Amino acid sequence: MSDRRYIEYHRDALRECLAFWRESGVDLAGYNTVENTRDLDALRRHLGAKKIVLWGTSYGSHLALAALKEMEDRVERVVISSAEGLDQTVKLPARTD
Repeated sequence: MSDRRYIEYHRDALRECLAFWRESGVDLAGYNTVENTRDLDALRRHLGAKKIVLWGTSYGSHLALAALKEMEDRVERVVISSAEGLDQTVKLPARTD
């Protein structure tokens, strides 16, 4: 398969996937780190906890740092490994060594 066809194939699959979720009423814009942080806080409230302890690796570290930024007063402590800072998320292979 050529590179061009491979890319077209995956773009078609992405369009199909996006259409499926939109037609199902899912707001894909809600899948982001800020919303994930809000989910952590909602879970904390649901469990009746005053504070939470976060343990994160890679994206989990990114989420923990975002949670500290948004809700520092509700985080007891954080354990981070393979840290990915708030401005360090890498998505494209061309942007990594």
